[in-house]
Amino acid sequence: MNLPPGYKAPPAVQARLDLLGWIADNGGTAPRQIVALGPLFEGKDHDEALAVAGHLDALEREGLIQLQKTLGWGGWSCDVLSPGLDLIEQVRLRRDDPLRRRQAARDAFLRWLYDCTVDGDVSPNRDAFLQSEYGSYYGRPFTEQEVKAASEWLKDQGYITGVSAFGAGVVRPEITTKGENVVEFDRSVNADAQPPVAPYSVTTVNVTGSGNNVAANSSDVTQTTTVTMTDENARQLLGIAESLDQLAASTLLGLNQDRTREAALVVESLRETAKQDAAPGQEVRTLLDKVKEVALSGTGTAIGQTLVAAVDKVIQALGLG
Repeated sequence: MNLPPGYKAPPAVQARLDLLGWIADNGGTAPRQIVALGPLFEGKDHDEALAVAGHLDALEREGLIQLQKTLGWGGWSCDVLSPGLDLIEQVRLRRDDPLRRRQAARDAFLRWLYDCTVDGDVSPNRDAFLQSEYGSYYGRPFTEQEVKAASEWLKDQGYITGVSAFGAGVVRPEITTKGENVVEFDRSVNADAQPPVAPYSVTTVNVTGSGNNVAANSSDVTQTTTVTMTDENARQLLGIAESLDQLAASTLLGLNQDRTREAALVVESLRETAKQDAAPGQEVRTLLDKVKEVALSGTGTAIGQTLVAAVDKVIQALGLG
């Protein structure tokens, strides 16, 4: 099952995620832990119970759970398979991640406002957002603070207009043409509003040792360089680190779980490198090449190419090209 954005998921997808969550809450958080499914059918009429059974069958077909069926639904049980456990963990991590929630709230709020506008309500009451199908993230409602912050951020970035009320955000928002374009072209405001990489200054590269003859672009020459970590050089590395961190967290790069972990390690290494007085050029280049590799390893290749282009500029500016 491919994870939806977390808000306004298709009803069938949301129902299956809810079932997985229920199974996890009732003991299905480890392999070979049998969970009795009878309570899922209690109090339901035939059609409702049939729908639950259908969703459970779909989860089994997708390789997420293994069902043990009896003649009556009340005796059904299951255990969660490894892919199902991974999916449950992904949902929990996303649902509880403050950064992901803030970013998701922005996209959800803008898409809610777009739908309201299409339906003829061009300036809806902000409070209606939380009662809408957009008002929760993987089943957990957005908080008032998250909605307030999202509406103010969208206004500051030019996606919506409206009067802000103290402590309540934009209470009567209206979508702008810029906001409509983002929705209609199915983009995320978190990527769309990403500031372009600023022009980089030329970096001083110190060549260590004595008696070294450096021949640019020549073959069979080994060059040992040290990148002096000036404020500007540190800013460049931190900028790449923040870009990778935000894109990986927003799922726009489409990274799998292993690549997401790898991205986090690269981000941490870049930040640590930026704190040093100087760093070996080869180590810096290796880190930047790893950013490029991670950026292109997921499904969001268009966004990944943008990050790769930014990294290439940094490599050239640091004299590591």
